[in-house]
Parts: sequence; structure tokens; C-alpha cells
Amino acid sequence: MLLKEGTFIEEAKQAKFQPNVILQIIIFIGLVIGLQIGTGIILGILYIILGVDFTSIDNALLQLAGLYMTIIPMTGVILYCRYIEKRSLTSMGFVRKGAVKQYLIGFGVGILFFSAAVGVTFLLGGVQYQGFTLGKNTGWILVFLFAWLFQGMEEEVLLRGYLMTSLSNKIPLWAAVLINSVGFSALHLFNSGISILAVINLCLFGLFASVYTVKTNNIWGIGAFHSAWNFVQGNIYGILVSGTSAGSSVLVFEPKGDSFISGGTFGLEGGIAVTILFSIAIIGLLVWKGKTVEHAEEIYTA
Repeated sequence: MLLKEGTFIEEAKQAKFQPNVILQIIIFIGLVIGLQIGTGIILGILYIILGVDFTSIDNALLQLAGLYMTIIPMTGVILYCRYIEKRSLTSMGFVRKGAVKQYLIGFGVGILFFSAAVGVTFLLGGVQYQGFTLGKNTGWILVFLFAWLFQGMEEEVLLRGYLMTSLSNKIPLWAAVLINSVGFSALHLFNSGISILAVINLCLFGLFASVYTVKTNNIWGIGAFHSAWNFVQGNIYGILVSGTSAGSSVLVFEPKGDSFISGGTFGLEGGIAVTILFSIAIIGLLVWKGKTVEHAEEIYTA
């Protein structure tokens, strides 16, 4: 059993607006598309005001701006849950007790987990070390770090804090976990270098993230894990993040050999090492007893 008494999942059952599964999925898709369009418009207006020359701007700057702007869809989804579904912040996983500790643990686990993926892939001959490139890039890497903090949390709020939790009001939690995991994978279908194994791995990431969220009873840990995973992948090891370059990095690892091992142009997330590691991690989480909220007054219920 995933669910325990006193969890934030149960808190979500107090929502005033609980649409059926089909309507909820339609609302989710509409929110994602609408908020992305809105974000693009706002970003475009800012570029015009700032007089940005798109013919000469660095791609890394464009990506960096996009990462920071993920705060807009994240805020939009939180407002939807608060004022349309009438859900508390707790029901989205924003539990107050132990928030800092959970965030730091999640960030550390994310670093170790991706480092393990690099190690396994390296041993299998899927990547090769090209060198140390930090130099004058320290400032840029720190700027990217903060950007990933927003981006990682945004995807977790959308998929785990909102979709999975809202769906669990109408269907069993295991079904909500599966649906939001497939949804997470679907959001990346148009990324460069996507492959069948990459799609499978994205689903596994979604399953891992969902179970991690439920077992730890908060959104902080998995949000930090997601941010650390992307940051370390792109700006520490210099590996493509879901098919996208992350600009400056401390190290440079390049794929080599069979894409089944290296992940090809999608990055390690398209390789077998990630498949193995997430499969093991999901089983481990399911066996782990997890946590529960014993006293309602100890959680944030704004």
C-alpha cells in the first residue's frame, strides 16, 4: 500500500471541485498549453522591451530565460488548485514540517543518483571523459543552478502536486501514479533525440517521482531531486538534458558507441543505465515504509 493515514494525498480529498478523470485530464492539458503560451508571450514582450536581437543572442541565454520563466506555469497551477479546486497548499505536498531537511536530502539523492548513472554508463563504455572545463564559467553555472531549482519544482508541482493528487480523488492512487507518469513522458515526446528507451525511462522517472512523493509525504524532496538531476546532468557532467544542451559545465562527457547504452543525442536519460537504476529505485521505494503526518497542526494548511 502506498497511502498512509494523515498524508497530503488525503488532504486533497477536502477539495471543493473534484472533476472526473476525463475532465481533469482535459483541464490539465488545457492548463499546460495555456500557461506555456502565456509564458511565451510574456517572454516575447520582455525581449521586445529589452531590445533583444534574436539573430545574435546565445542559445544558452534563451534556455536560461526559459528555465527561469517556468515559475509562471508553476504559479498558475498552484493558483488553479487553491482557487478553483479549493485545495490547501498542504494537499499539493507543500508540507511545512521538515521542509528544509527534505529538500536537502532530495537534492543530495539527485546528485548521487545521476552520478551513479554516469558511472554505470562509463563502465559499459557508453560515455567518454573529455576534460575539465570550468574556467571562467563558474558564474554561469551558479545562474543555471538557480534556474534548475525553479524548473525541477515546476514539473513536480504540475505532475505530482496537481495531476496525480487531484486524480487520486476519483481513482485509486496507483492508477493516478500511472497516468501522471505517462503524462510526464508525453511532455517530452517532441524533445530532440527522443527514442523508445527514452520514453520508457521518462515513464520510470515519473513512477519513481510519484512514489518518492507519496512515501516522503511532501513535494520538497522530489522537487529538489528533479532539480539536482537536471543541474548535475547538464552543468556538472556536460551531458544533454533530455536532448537539450545546458550550456556551461564543470566537466565534459560525450556519448560513444551504441545509443542503447549512451542514450545518443537524448542524453543518459535515453540509455539502459537509467532504466536499471530507476527500476531498482522504484522497487526499493515500494518496499520502504515511508512517512506519515501524525499531527495535523504540524503541517502547513494555508
